[in-house]
Parts: sequence; C-alpha cells; structure tokens
Amino acid sequence: MNARPNVIVVGARFGARYAQALADDPHGPRLLAVVGQGGERSRLLAERLGVSCWTSDELTSMLATRPVDAAVVAVRSSVVGGAGDELARGLLAAGVAVLQELPIHTREIVRSLHIARDTGTVFRPCPFYDVLAPVQHFIRRTAQVTADHPARHVLVRTCRQTLHDAMVVLSQVLPGAPPRRAEVLVGRGTALASTDWQGTPVDLAIENRLDEHNPDAMSQPLMSFVVSTDAGELELAHVHGSTSWMPMPGTGDENSANRLTGYREGTEPSFDTVTRRIWPAGMRAGVADLLDRRARGVAGMTQRELGVLYLWEDISARMGAPLFVNSARSDHDSWRSV
Repeated sequence: MNARPNVIVVGARFGARYAQALADDPHGPRLLAVVGQGGERSRLLAERLGVSCWTSDELTSMLATRPVDAAVVAVRSSVVGGAGDELARGLLAAGVAVLQELPIHTREIVRSLHIARDTGTVFRPCPFYDVLAPVQHFIRRTAQVTADHPARHVLVRTCRQTLHDAMVVLSQVLPGAPPRRAEVLVGRGTALASTDWQGTPVDLAIENRLDEHNPDAMSQPLMSFVVSTDAGELELAHVHGSTSWMPMPGTGDENSANRLTGYREGTEPSFDTVTRRIWPAGMRAGVADLLDRRARGVAGMTQRELGVLYLWEDISARMGAPLFVNSARSDHDSWRSV
C-alpha cells in the first residue's frame, strides 16, 4: 500500500480552512505541518489539529529533513502586497508541489512555472471557487445544454476582488482560446467589460470598490453567471447555490423549467453547510488534483489557462483605480475571511 502523501499548509488565516479540511480526511493526504510567522494563530491551529507548527523562517531547514510532497500557499501574493510568491518559489526549489491561491500576477506565475519545470515538480495557481460542487454542477449542466444549443451570450456579475476567479470559471463554460482584450466602460465604483469569446458575446458587470483596511469586505457579488441559448437560459446566482434552467417561451418546453437544477434541488445551503462541507470538499479536490498532476508528470497550467489570467489583467488595468470606501463594520465577515 502506498504511503499517504505529506502536505503542509502555509498561512493560518484562510489557510486554516485548508488545514482543517485535510486533517478531517483520514484517507487523503496527511497534514504534516502548519507554517506561519511564529504567532499564536498558527501555533494554536497546529495544536488543535495535532500537527507540527513551523515558521516561515525555518521552512528551508525543515524541508531538508522532512519529506514533504505538496504545499498549499494561502498567503497573499505580491500583487496584493504579500509574500506568497516568494514562499511558493522556495517550496518549488526544494521539489515540493505547490498549490497557490490566486490572485497572482502572471509574471510571477511564469517564474514559478519555470522553477517547477526545472525541479521536476508542479506549480498550480488555485482559483478555489471553480472546484466547488455547485460551480462544477453548473459547468456540467452548461456543457449538456450547449452541446445542442450553443451559447449566444454570457452575462457575468462579479467584483474586483474575485474577477480572476470568475474569469477561470467562465473559461470552463466557454470553449476555445480566450480573447486577448476587452472593451471596458468605467463608472463610479463599477465597470462593464465586453468581449467576444470565440464568437460568443460576453459581458461582465464588475463592482469596483475597495476598503483599504479590509480588502475582502466589499467582495460582492462573488460571481454569478447567466448563459443564454436559443433553447433557454442557465443561471448560477451564486457560487454556493443551485443551477436554474428557464426554457425559452414559445418553445413548447415551458414545463421543463428548472429540470436541470440542483446541486441540492429545492434548497439553498446554509453558511454552516458552505464552510463545513462545500468548501472542505473543494479544497481536498484541489489538493488531490495537484498530487495527481505530480504523479503523472503533468504541467500545473496550460497556455490557455495563462491566457485567461492575461485577460483578467487587461480588464483590471482598464478598470482603473477602485472607489475607496469604508465597510460598514471594521470586522466585516466575508466569505474569504471567516
């Protein structure tokens, strides 16, 4: 029987969710350690989960003496003022496969991909939301419908903070190479980006607001999608909800409304269900995919996936600076900060 792979989690804020998800799975990879800055948060997390606690300063020496197969880097990248890129490259240089949370500048992604290639390991940027079960359900249902009725328009609602994630999901809904640029109309705290994706018009309505002291606080909407076809529309209202199907009036198919629905048909998940079931399952799926790529020697990213992030950067640059606001509460809970 093959030994369980050893995985470490770098970051004790959102990384705590990854650590808990891995620790709760007795049949998956083994959580070996939590890596932090030496503060109480990471120490208490490691104690609660019964694993080692390493500091980022001692990471190199620990890697020299401990067998580590993969790492989740849930620390902000340099594009948002964090040290995530540097930490990821250090792990890759030691031959450790890395799953790093987006957003990451494409320049840094390319550097990490080169190191992974040179050391024979895998680097995989992680959008997170694309592996969640409700989103995967929407992607599968869209593929079923568009196999017979091609998409004639896609509408996306998202925000500055999760635009990159929404673009990744969009790329799994629409086939073909992504466009290189989009036209962007800028408003006060909003932007509308329009582009043509291999013949399918795409419009993105983007909230462009930011609280400098709490960047996650204004992350709304996370993302929603409407895929229009000549047979009807598929909609995912939010990343934790059900897929709905509304047939085109006059097609004789009106009684089929919502027949394709249902991550859990007829219900919307509670916050507890999202954070205790949907998120952990998605996190474990992301780590499993990384380890599978490592075992098969498959690259962590394709040129098409990189092209999607180039488009994200193009839209972000054309949006300009956000509208700076103060969130209603300084301790505002967001989906990514809880």
